[in-house]
Amino acid sequence: MKCPICHSEVDDQAPIAELHDSFYHANEGMLHYYFCYQCEAVFHDEPIDETYYHSQYRTDIQGGTAGVIYKAVELQKKRAENLTPFLKRIIKDFSPKLALDMGASTGVLVKQMNDMNIHAYGIEIDEPYSAYAHKTYGYTFKSLDEIGSPQADLITCMQTLEHLLDPVSSLQKLRAAASDKASLFLEVPNFKTSPLALSYPHRFAYTENSLYNVLVSSGWYPIWIIQHWGIHANFRQPTNLLGLALSIPVSRFEYTMQSARLGQMMAEKV
Repeated sequence: MKCPICHSEVDDQAPIAELHDSFYHANEGMLHYYFCYQCEAVFHDEPIDETYYHSQYRTDIQGGTAGVIYKAVELQKKRAENLTPFLKRIIKDFSPKLALDMGASTGVLVKQMNDMNIHAYGIEIDEPYSAYAHKTYGYTFKSLDEIGSPQADLITCMQTLEHLLDPVSSLQKLRAAASDKASLFLEVPNFKTSPLALSYPHRFAYTENSLYNVLVSSGWYPIWIIQHWGIHANFRQPTNLLGLALSIPVSRFEYTMQSARLGQMMAEKV
């Protein structure tokens, strides 16, 4: 078996985890996760058809409801509110004018960034959510191909990267849609601490190292990667990872333990 990130050989007879997942409707719902010793990717090997996100995924996570539900909108509002202090700091440090939200869902974060005087677009492949976001907040598109190269100064990718079948290729496309001095702000479940990290819709589960490797492999330069509670403040440990990366290397922001500590200090202050 080849690692889907770095294409190194992975022993398909030695999964690091197996679980029964109600979202997975084949092989009696049994998923096997594997670990790549080269890039530290954690992934399952079951195919996910892209049409899954247009139909079955929404029905699964919403308990059989196919449309946009109030609970999902409220969840997105809480998540956006939780990220506000970080966005304010990024705006202060980098002064972005045009933003692109990958995996915009209900469009709440797009609206929030527009409210912060950043002209924001969104990408969401789920048709009901994309339609809701467009009707309620404005600019939402189904794919990068539909918007071309907007040269965004800020790209956000919240709880999306774990779903992507080819995260390196997707981040490369986002890099191509970014300006020369863009920043990338993203959040993923933390494999080490989150009980929600392993799930059929999550092709990948991320650690600090594997997230760093994916960013570097796709042409982004990490500033910091930190642990973050997100909306799960009642958990005993931070269940998410937050990352900030640049489209160009800047020597004083090289990814070192010092810059990681600076990111952690920032998280404690906001």
